[in-house]
Amino acid sequence: MKVRLVLGVAPLVVFPVIAELEIEVASGTFLKQSQVRIIGVSADNQNQWRTIVDIDLVPLGEKFDNTTAFLLYERFWHKKVHLNRSRFGDYATLYVVYPGSSFIFSNDILLYHYHMFLHETNAVGIQVFHHHCHLDIQLGVVPSPVKPLVFSQSLLPS
Repeated sequence: MKVRLVLGVAPLVVFPVIAELEIEVASGTFLKQSQVRIIGVSADNQNQWRTIVDIDLVPLGEKFDNTTAFLLYERFWHKKVHLNRSRFGDYATLYVVYPGSSFIFSNDILLYHYHMFLHETNAVGIQVFHHHCHLDIQLGVVPSPVKPLVFSQSLLPS
């Protein structure tokens, strides 16, 4: 899983404390420190006093399951990964991408994400995510019991 953050401090402040940043990201995501890799640190093009940090989150096995991938995405996007503000300033998540999954979210790209679902109560519906908005639409109820189904897709609007 690839995560890009922007920190509210200059890169020269971040470089000496990269290991501490990895520890705090691991703690905030409930991962081991060995699963968090800081792969890039650079000045923000728009503000040299902010730092862009690229992070790889590595699963212990072959890949993260969809639930774990979604929970990691949620923790970053909703600022539930607590970083030491006096050391790293405030942060914003620019994007979270997990290859092979439909969980992609970015401040830079207008991106829609939706799930089509058939719930065990036989309710058929769609969930649409766009930036900070989330909309559940129930389309109807299927008359006979069937297995739950989830279909996900991410779209770039034209």
